[in-house]
Amino acid sequence: MSSPKYSFLQAIILSFFERKLYVDIHHNWKKHGLFYLLKLALMLVGIIVAITLFSFSKLDFTLPAKPVSQWLLGNNNVTKEEALNRFFTIASDLPELHYQNGELTTTPDKPHIIIDPFLRKTIAVINTTQDQSIEMELPPIEHRMIFYRKQVVADGHPNPYNQDMEWFVSLINQFPNLTFKNDTLLSKTNKPVFLSIDNSSTIAIIDTSDTITSLNDENAFLLFNSKEVHIKHPLTDEIFIYGWEEIDSTLLQESLQNILSTIYWACILVIFIATPFLVMFVFGIMTLIAMALTHITITIASKKNLSLSWHRALRLTCVALTPVYLLMVLVAPTTPPAIAIYILVGLFYIFYGVDSINKA
Repeated sequence: MSSPKYSFLQAIILSFFERKLYVDIHHNWKKHGLFYLLKLALMLVGIIVAITLFSFSKLDFTLPAKPVSQWLLGNNNVTKEEALNRFFTIASDLPELHYQNGELTTTPDKPHIIIDPFLRKTIAVINTTQDQSIEMELPPIEHRMIFYRKQVVADGHPNPYNQDMEWFVSLINQFPNLTFKNDTLLSKTNKPVFLSIDNSSTIAIIDTSDTITSLNDENAFLLFNSKEVHIKHPLTDEIFIYGWEEIDSTLLQESLQNILSTIYWACILVIFIATPFLVMFVFGIMTLIAMALTHITITIASKKNLSLSWHRALRLTCVALTPVYLLMVLVAPTTPPAIAIYILVGLFYIFYGVDSINKA
C-alpha cells in the first residue's frame, strides 16, 4: 500500500468525475475515511458561515435619517406635543381590525378613511369590502396607503400581507386612547395596558396612572408613565429612564440605533460560538448517512463479484457522497423532490466508485 495520490481538496473536486480517485481510495487510503468526513464537515460549515455572514452584512442595521422619530416626536415644523397627539389621534380613529389566514377585515365591515388631523389630508384608506368606489371619490394624494383584504398598496405598489400585519393588528387593537399635554402622557383608561403580540410576550406597558413605576419585575421592554419613559435593553436588561421633557427625535434615534447595533454584533457572536457545535452536528449526520449507505456499497460490490471490507467500503462511500453534500450546501433546497435527487446522486456515485474499482 503506497501513499494516497490525491490531496483532500483534489479528492473533493475529482469525486465528481475521476475514476482513478476511487481506485486510489481503494488501494492507498488508510483507515475508514471518517477523518476525510470531518475535514469535509469543517469546509461545508465554513461555507455556510461565510454565506450567512455575507447575507447578514447586506442587512441594513442603520435607521434612516430620523423620518420615523421626527414623525413621532416632532421636528422644527411640528412640536413634540403635536406629533404625538397626531399619532394618538390616528391610532384612535382606526376601526377594530382582524387578521386571519392572510386576510384583513374590519368591524364594522365598511370602508374607512384615515385622515391626518393636522394636515387635514387622507393618509390611508382601509377597504376590505368588495366596494372600491370610495377610492374613486378621493383625490390622488402622494404616499397614501390603501389596505385591501389581502394586500396593501403603498405609493401604487401592491404588497401581500405577512406576519408583520398580524403583529400590527394585534398591537393596534390593544392601544388605549391617549393624549399628550405639557410633557405629560394622559389616558382615559385609569389602569395599566399591556401591549403584547398574540397575547403572549409583552412588548410595552402604558400606565398613565403610575401604578407600575419600574421594569425590574416586568417582562416588557418599554414602560410609558405619565411623566417618564422606561426602556429595557433587550440583550443586557439595562434600564434607561427618561423624563418626557428629555425625549426628542434625536434621543429616540440614538437609542434605537444603539439597540440595533448591539443586536447586530450579538448575532455575529452567536454565529461564531455556534460554529464548532454545528461542525460536530454536521459531522455526526454525515457519518450516520455514510455508515448506513455503506451496506449498499457492499451490496453493489458483491453484485460485481468485488469483495470489499467494511473499512474500504466506508471510505469509498464517504468520498462518493461528497457531490451530494456540496449540492446540499450550495443549492440548498430541502423539498421532497430535491431530497429524492440527492439520494439518486449519492447512489449513482457509489455505483460509479465501485465500478471504477472493478474495472481497474
